[in-house]
Amino acid sequence: MKSIKNVSRKVLATTSTISMKEIIRKVGLKSPVSLLALSNIVDPDTRIIKNGELKASTVEAFGELGIASNGEWLFIGKAHESGSFEHSYIFYITIQFNTPSGESICVALENDGKVYGSLVSGDADDSWAQSGNDPRIAENWNLIKEAKAEFKLDVTFVGGSILEFIANALGVAVFGPVSFVLLSPIREGSPPGRGDWKCGWRNSPEGLKYICDK
Repeated sequence: MKSIKNVSRKVLATTSTISMKEIIRKVGLKSPVSLLALSNIVDPDTRIIKNGELKASTVEAFGELGIASNGEWLFIGKAHESGSFEHSYIFYITIQFNTPSGESICVALENDGKVYGSLVSGDADDSWAQSGNDPRIAENWNLIKEAKAEFKLDVTFVGGSILEFIANALGVAVFGPVSFVLLSPIREGSPPGRGDWKCGWRNSPEGLKYICDK
């Protein structure tokens, strides 16, 4: 349960309970603001999803996804070619859930690229770090935080529609019983309405963490 005291500790680094008005002023928002909305800015619920190493042909890859109840996400990973030739690959994660109205939704994030073997010119490693904010994560948080997530690696991807490729790989129609949400990266920065209070996912040596600071 969120409380003003917990939010005060996060925003003002104090154990004393401060008024909502003072907290809102420090964060840079305008009244009225609910405690839930405020706590989702400085102390959101989070979920970290990671996979063991996946392998397809001579390509190995791993990924990690952090999502937060305010809609912010960070997707990181690395692919490596251990063979002699080059491969195009696509590495993606899907999160599927059903809404209370019965609609089935699949949230997808992907990275596609190339890795090069020992007999060709190019880098054997390909790393990525994508981040963004999507309000649909926040709107469906209670479902997404418990939903089934799955990572996939395919080395046959050679371009075209990523959305259609993922849908075909899952065996469902793009515009059918399942609605697809393909998240797109955005430039980093403090989202509107937060003043100079910067919150977001960071990749630390200990793994993904959601951090708020000035």
